[in-house]
Amino acid sequence: RNSSAEDVLSVFRDRPECVLQLQQLVAWEVHSGAKPESLQRLSTKLGLSLDSFVFLDDNFFEVEDVSRRCPEVLLLHVPQKEEDFKALLQHSWVLDAHGTQVTREDEQRTELYRQNALRRAERDRHPQLAEFLEALKVEIDLRQPTLGDQSRLSQLCGRTNQFNTTQLRLSESEVNSWVQSETRYVLAAEVKDKFGDYGLVASAFCSFTTSSLVVDGLVMSCRVLHRGVEQRLLQQLAETALARGKAQVLVRFRPSSKNDLA
Repeated sequence: RNSSAEDVLSVFRDRPECVLQLQQLVAWEVHSGAKPESLQRLSTKLGLSLDSFVFLDDNFFEVEDVSRRCPEVLLLHVPQKEEDFKALLQHSWVLDAHGTQVTREDEQRTELYRQNALRRAERDRHPQLAEFLEALKVEIDLRQPTLGDQSRLSQLCGRTNQFNTTQLRLSESEVNSWVQSETRYVLAAEVKDKFGDYGLVASAFCSFTTSSLVVDGLVMSCRVLHRGVEQRLLQQLAETALARGKAQVLVRFRPSSKNDLA
């Protein structure tokens, strides 16, 4: 626990051997207050649910306090010995990279969170949703994905819970098969606004029946909720259905404890 921001910042400034760099941090809480409250403030500031956080601490009582007051947070109790700490980091699955390829969105993750902070400030200045969207200057690019998108699409399926209509989980090879199939249809959405590029943030995985285009899974990052993306996706799917002589679009839905937003 450290209440001096200057002491913390000096570690990054004066310790060149430090692997973690200041520019890699998006937000921080430096004070002597309760850590569960810090986590809750960071959750609000970053727009992330508490189940997205991993809390590391070498103080058992701090870990227990977070466990009691923020049960959604994943806890790692840091051991005293350095070699044990290294083993903990190497064997904690939650810290493993998803998939086999680092995506463009992964490389830009820190910058994306910084941009989201600017968007939240813009939202505060425009309480009406229509005014907010107009101020953001949102651009939505809908397209069929290429093979180069398969890693990101698999990642999107694996990580998206709140806006995932059927909890669809696809590996990279399964995404590849779906994209190349002549009996299936995949539509992806890339989004950007005046603050920056969200990247590839939504996709619909579809199949066809005699009379219908069936959306077997619609996944979308919560970062672009209320940006008009889901409406544009469904509009494009309807146009695709008409072009292929289908009378309707059916969206499958399988409720879970987390996908009420869908």
